[in-house]
Amino acid sequence: MNPNGIFTPKAKQTARNQYLANLRLQQANIDYNLNANRIYNETQQISRPNDTRTAEERLADIESLRQFVRESLDFTGNAGNIVNELDTSELQYVAQNINRVITDIKDRFAIGVTTGKMNSRPITTIIRRLKQEDENSAQIDSGIQVSVEKINNQRQTKEKPTKIEQDEPAAAPKGNNPLTKEMLESPLFKRKKEIVDKDTKETDERKRIVTELIRLGYYKDGRGANGKTIGQLKEILQEKNVEFADAFVGKVEPSGRGLKKKPKNIIMGCGLAKPKVKVTPENIDTTLGIQPVKSYVPLGRYLLNKTKLSDNVLMIKHIKGGAVGQLPTIHISNKLVGVLKHLITSQLPPDFDSLNGLDDKEKKLLHKIAKSTEILERFSIPNPNLTQEQQDINRFEILRGMMNAGSDSKELVKEFKLLLLKLMNAGKIPRREGQEILTDFIALGY
Repeated sequence: MNPNGIFTPKAKQTARNQYLANLRLQQANIDYNLNANRIYNETQQISRPNDTRTAEERLADIESLRQFVRESLDFTGNAGNIVNELDTSELQYVAQNINRVITDIKDRFAIGVTTGKMNSRPITTIIRRLKQEDENSAQIDSGIQVSVEKINNQRQTKEKPTKIEQDEPAAAPKGNNPLTKEMLESPLFKRKKEIVDKDTKETDERKRIVTELIRLGYYKDGRGANGKTIGQLKEILQEKNVEFADAFVGKVEPSGRGLKKKPKNIIMGCGLAKPKVKVTPENIDTTLGIQPVKSYVPLGRYLLNKTKLSDNVLMIKHIKGGAVGQLPTIHISNKLVGVLKHLITSQLPPDFDSLNGLDDKEKKLLHKIAKSTEILERFSIPNPNLTQEQQDINRFEILRGMMNAGSDSKELVKEFKLLLLKLMNAGKIPRREGQEILTDFIALGY
C-alpha cells in the first residue's frame, strides 16, 4: 500500500479497505494450502474440487472421458492406443460401464496384456461386443413392451386376435427399432416372453376368481380383493362354496348362488346420555372463591416470573412477553432465590449475610441482573469483578501510552490487542473505538 497518493480521508479509507482485503485474501490462500497439505499427509491423495456438472455435460466432455478411460485401462499397457481407436459413442459407453469392461478384459487376459499397438485390437473388439449386446438387449425389451401393450389394448376393446397374431410370439415394433429373426429366437427373448405370458395368465385367473366372489356376495366390488394373492383368493372361494370352487377348476358345472353372507353384529343407538354442564358468566359468583395468583411481577424494566422462581428457575421477560437475550432462563440455587424474593417483596437491599452466602458465580449473576434491569443504583449491589476490571483498564492505559511512545515490542503489542478485545467484550470500550485502534495497528504492520 503506497501512502504517497493519499490526500483525503476518503482516499485513506479506500486504501485501508484495499489493504485489509489483500490481507484477508492472503490469509484465505494460506488456510487453503494448509488444509490441502494436511489432507494429503493424512490420506496421501490430492484433494480435488467436486464435479458439479450434469451427466450430459460430463459425457459431452470428450477430453475428460479420454483421460478417465486411459487412467482406468492403464493396467493393459495399451490404454493410449485403445482410446485412439474408439469413436465418440464407444468412448461414452466405456466410461459409463467401466467396471464391466475391466472385468471382461481381466477374464479374457488372465496373465496380462502384452504391450504393443497391434495388441489393442482384442480389447477394442471386447468393448464393441459388449456394446452390441447391450443394444440388442434394449431392442428386445422394447419389443416385449410393445407386445404387452398390444395385448392389453386387445383385452380392453374385447377384440379377438387374428390367427397370425396368435402364431407369432411377438410383433415387431414400428419405428427405428425392429426385431430381427435372430433376436426373436434368442434365449433372452424367449425367457422374457415366458415371464410376460405367465403374468398375463395369472392376471386372467385372478379376474375370474374375483368375479366369482363378487357374484357370491363376498365382495361388493373388485377393490376388496386388493392386496390378496391368487392362493388366498382360492382359499376364500373354497371356504365360501366348495361346489363353485370345483366348478371353477372344471370338475362340476356351477349352480345356485352359494351361501348367504352372515350379517355382522351391529350395535345400534347412541348409548347413555352424558350430562352436560353449561358454564356462563351469569352463573359464576366472583365475590367468593380464590382468584389465581399472577405469575409475573415487575423487576426494574423487565418482568420476573415468580412462579418459576419458586421452582429454582430464573425467567425474565420483556414487558411485551419477549425473552431477554442477555438474561436467559436458567436454574439457580436456593440462596439466590431467597435474595431475589427479598428484593421483590421487601423492596430493600439484601443484607450482608445473604450476599456473603453466594459464591462468586452467583454474585456476578446477581450484579448482571441488577444492571440489566436498571435497579443497580437503587439497591447498591456490589460488583465482584470491579477490582479486576479496574486493573485491566489501568494496564490498558499504560500499554496504550507505551505504544504511542514508539514501543514496537511484539509481546507488548500482543498483550495490548488481547486486553483491548477483552475490554470490548466486557463493554468497557466502545466497539467502534476498539476497531479503529486495531485498524491503525494493522496499517502500521503490527
